[in-house]
Amino acid sequence: MARSRGTRRRHDDDDDEDRPIRKKGNTAVVVLAASAVVGLLLVCLLACGIGAAVTLLSDPTPARLPGSWSGRFVMGNVPLDVTYTFNTDGTFREQGFMVVGRRAINNVTDGRWRYRNGQIEIDWNRGTFERATVTWVDENTMNYRIVDHSQAAQIGLTTTFRRQ
Repeated sequence: MARSRGTRRRHDDDDDEDRPIRKKGNTAVVVLAASAVVGLLLVCLLACGIGAAVTLLSDPTPARLPGSWSGRFVMGNVPLDVTYTFNTDGTFREQGFMVVGRRAINNVTDGRWRYRNGQIEIDWNRGTFERATVTWVDENTMNYRIVDHSQAAQIGLTTTFRRQ
């Protein structure tokens, strides 16, 4: 039987009404993959947090530092004998002695100290600062290296401090 021109069957040539074909099972795979990625990220974050906590808690510097320490810095071929005193309340005192020509210079400077991010930070009352790293030789000896200072000439100076 032939169709007449004016009548059409529904969906004969009309692609606009067709529904997209959905593949079953894709949703479960996507959810499973996303869950695995999120789980892996959480495990990595947890491991990093535990590692950071262990590093911070195992660093002996804050507990060992209080007390008086003597050492010698050499600035421009001039030796400077110093005593750094770190008090448990965060106060700090530097006593320095050097001989320039025939003149002896004795200097006392007060400030505050703290240990943060693996560095000793000293802020003197006169507005200057010092940042240093410490490598422990034993309970009474430490190698001290200035890594940042308000006076650029002091960056890189090292000394071996011994407990007094």
